[in-house]
Amino acid sequence: RASIMGLGATKKVFADAAVMKEQVKEALQRPEYNVTSLYHQKGFCQWVCRSRCWDNTTLFVIFCNAIWLAVDTEINQADLLIESHPIVQVIEHFFCFFFTMEWILRF
Repeated sequence: RASIMGLGATKKVFADAAVMKEQVKEALQRPEYNVTSLYHQKGFCQWVCRSRCWDNTTLFVIFCNAIWLAVDTEINQADLLIESHPIVQVIEHFFCFFFTMEWILRF
């Protein structure tokens, strides 16, 4: 065998096919991660969090929050939230409330 860079150490250029097949086989047999498998099986909170409507609503609120961050950066000149326009405060508190409730419902 030829050594790599003449240091006397030998290393294969190509991976061992049998090892690669075994790794792929293990990866395919591993169960797919799904956070809902960690939820309780009964109750209102797990029912809400497993629903497609909840997922879509959460994604929509995340999208709106991303847009709001850009708008807020442009229009809000106040250093503190309490000094901001009341509409800005209401929107900020809505996002805080929604994401807090999402966290409480999921965990």
